[in-house]
Amino acid sequence: MDGQEIIKSKCDQRDYRHLKLENGIRCLLIHDPEGDKSACSLDVRVGAALDPAELPGTAHFLEHMLFQGTEKYPKENEYSEFMSNNGGMNNAFTSQTNTNFHFDCSNDAFEEGLDRMAQFFISPMFSESSAEREVNAVDSEFSMSLQVDSWHFHNLHQSLSNPESLYNKFMCGNKASLDKPGIREQLLEYHKKWYSANIMCVTISSKHSLADLEKWVMEKFSPVKNFNVEVPSLMEPAPFPPENQTRIVRMVPVKDVDYLTLLWTLPYSELDIKRQPLNYFSHLFGHEGENSILSWLISEGLALELSAGPDHNLWGFSTFEINIKLTKKGLENYQKAVEAVF
Repeated sequence: MDGQEIIKSKCDQRDYRHLKLENGIRCLLIHDPEGDKSACSLDVRVGAALDPAELPGTAHFLEHMLFQGTEKYPKENEYSEFMSNNGGMNNAFTSQTNTNFHFDCSNDAFEEGLDRMAQFFISPMFSESSAEREVNAVDSEFSMSLQVDSWHFHNLHQSLSNPESLYNKFMCGNKASLDKPGIREQLLEYHKKWYSANIMCVTISSKHSLADLEKWVMEKFSPVKNFNVEVPSLMEPAPFPPENQTRIVRMVPVKDVDYLTLLWTLPYSELDIKRQPLNYFSHLFGHEGENSILSWLISEGLALELSAGPDHNLWGFSTFEINIKLTKKGLENYQKAVEAVF
């Protein structure tokens, strides 16, 4: 229960409190005296990398199913309707390493909203009738992603990794991967195995006092069970052995655009928050002013746009990516753009 000291700017009018519940959930409470809404985000440190091999998309499917009723609030979509009726919104996402749930609503309805979210992790129902509809919803997301080039590129990058690696996973899931006998039992098993309080974090921001926020978070989230989960290393086996490096890969995009992407696999640096080395590179490579890479590419008629930035994966490796939108001349002479970057 001991809080940690929060260091903040002198200009920051908000008050903060950090605490750890007895079940292991870490909480950051924010009192915002000018907040016209209240908000909550709960993150579970488990995602698609730990999907069962025989059921790709399980983590994403589970995310969907948690919205479809709990023992305390059994009506399907009641959670979303409550948020909408109280001036708010809600959403969730599944990555390779995390599943995140978040909402905002009016200050007056916030305590009730917290109670509804907390039940996702205490008493989900996973009804058979909901499962069929949500398989279709996941399948619909998958179908929409087929028209998005960034998803194609991400899947291409995954396919270049070690086939045995946890990076080489079908994250989204679809009807073919999920519409199988016993899926409800599999979800219950996955929820019980991984949705443990000790790998959850909650952040809430509200106009309500820190005392009220602490009282509510303790009341609502303390019943979440702690199974003392230890998240295994996701880097075994290594995703990108040497033979999978230094490749040129060509992809036909959905949109009629020509891009050159240069991608480096690098040591993990996400936790180096004081130096953030890859953010320096993002600024240097992404600069668009005089004497920048982009200014030269434009002057040569090779490119129209350039962006650069890092990503961090599997709690174990980082990537740095430079994307250059080429002209037709640039496509024919892409080697010049590569030379300019190097």
